[in-house]
Amino acid sequence: MASTSQNQLHLILDAKHHDAFAYLGLHKESAEFVFRAFLPYAEKVSLKVKTKWVDCERVNAAGLYEWRGKTAPASPCMIQIESNGHVQETVDTYSFNPILTDNELYLFGEGSLNQAYNTFGARIVEHQGVTGVRFAVWAPNAERVSVVGNFNQWDGRVNPMRVRGSTGVWELFIPNLAAETLYKFEIRNRQSHAILTKTDPFAREFEARPGTAAKISANSNYKWQDSAWLNHRAKSDWLHAPFNCYEVHVGSWR
Repeated sequence: MASTSQNQLHLILDAKHHDAFAYLGLHKESAEFVFRAFLPYAEKVSLKVKTKWVDCERVNAAGLYEWRGKTAPASPCMIQIESNGHVQETVDTYSFNPILTDNELYLFGEGSLNQAYNTFGARIVEHQGVTGVRFAVWAPNAERVSVVGNFNQWDGRVNPMRVRGSTGVWELFIPNLAAETLYKFEIRNRQSHAILTKTDPFAREFEARPGTAAKISANSNYKWQDSAWLNHRAKSDWLHAPFNCYEVHVGSWR
């Protein structure tokens, strides 16, 4: 393994890599294609090349799997993961293109992303024909941000996120995650190098106390039926009319 590749591997193993997408996933190196996946809890990893499953080589005891070949597999790459007698077929997280739009990032940067709750947090979406969860968080002082949860044994090395240029926004699309799955963000500070595990400020659900993890929330199919009231409000001087204000202490709500 070349020294540059070794250096990048060490950054992955130490959970310090600022741009894991530059190393993991599918890449063209010289005259061949290289696929890499860091799956420390897998016993065997296979990659789908054309119509066949081809075994990846475990090139590092910590869990780096690699495949090299002349023919590029379809992207996003399909993989099989064997662990504890179970076989899971999924799509490689690091084979996907960026998911947040340039317009969203531009509006956020100028402070006019009025519905930021639709951009940030964890949302079940379809990306490149695959259903999964889009994670996004703003962490401008981070050297590395990872999604951690019970799906990756809360290991910050497994799912480092993609930083979008100088915006301070980090994103990651993970396929096949279900609603109600617990997660947090693990952040490595750029200056102090401290490791902080934080819940999602844009989450729609959380686990019951004393736990503090966020939950992936299912998309709501609720249809609002307040069109009559909205039409009435549009015709009235509601800014100068009496109104009722309700307040609730969330900590006491059970």
